[in-house]
Amino acid sequence: MREEFEGQHRAMIELANAVLAIADRRSAEHTGELNRLRLALSRTITAHCRREGELLKQVAATLPATVSQRYHEELLKWRHDLIACNSDWPPERVWADPAGFKAAYRPIVAALEARIAWEREAVYPVILPQAA
Repeated sequence: MREEFEGQHRAMIELANAVLAIADRRSAEHTGELNRLRLALSRTITAHCRREGELLKQVAATLPATVSQRYHEELLKWRHDLIACNSDWPPERVWADPAGFKAAYRPIVAALEARIAWEREAVYPVILPQAA
């Protein structure tokens, strides 16, 4: 299970960085690729959160309330920020202001990396040993 989650983590980081890097192409001809990357990231995040959520339900009674609360609150905030950024930065705006897009998107990637590190340290030691 850890391998599954780690693979999803790697995919999320790679996709998020690919979205960030595509801004350097500065061309509307890459709109389809930008949209595909964003969609792939969204789907990977959804699949990952669904699987983690299933495990969290199984061990809810043993998960410290502070961990559970932080897990859900930070996840909702991060996903909101990602959706807002995608909405605020349609492809045309990305191509018109790649530096602005990157400035808006970098904190989202950094928050994803921090989230992954926190899950490894605080969540997985609780949920993975109990997963059946």
